[in-house]
Amino acid sequence: MIIVPRRNLYLPERKWGVRKFQRGIIMATMVRGRVPAVVTLSGASISTTGSGQQVQALDFRADGTLFDVATGEADAQLSSGTDWIIPNTEGDSTYEVGYIDRTGDPFSTEAATSGNWANLGANRFWNVIDNDPLVMNSTSTTATFRIRKDGGAVIDSASYTIIANRTS
Repeated sequence: MIIVPRRNLYLPERKWGVRKFQRGIIMATMVRGRVPAVVTLSGASISTTGSGQQVQALDFRADGTLFDVATGEADAQLSSGTDWIIPNTEGDSTYEVGYIDRTGDPFSTEAATSGNWANLGANRFWNVIDNDPLVMNSTSTTATFRIRKDGGAVIDSASYTIIANRTS
């Protein structure tokens, strides 16, 4: 606990009056001298379109980041401001990711099945593949992804749509 002395808490004077803090102290807590971790999922729609087999994946990485991984494209961090945990260095194997409420096509590869959890001590991804050369359409899945810590309650969740579209 940090206690700030009262003498440092006075506000500057104003022309129409003086406002000062009443006697008292401000207390602030810190977690082991670090900024506490914030789990944050923002939701997104990610897609890839092209000729030949198309693969689109949502990749929760062990380093605390969240990536859009697609055929023929460089891996793209979805948003550094809303990776699955901020600061990223706080991500570790005590966190787990999973999904529920999937609609659309089934996942081609999944780190955990619906309602189950995958430990975030390693990269975990879910993807869809559009590889049927006779049918030029998209493969699309929407699901609510969730994160929890130490097998406890869900900390945050958001809906992600993953689309792979083969054009020829």
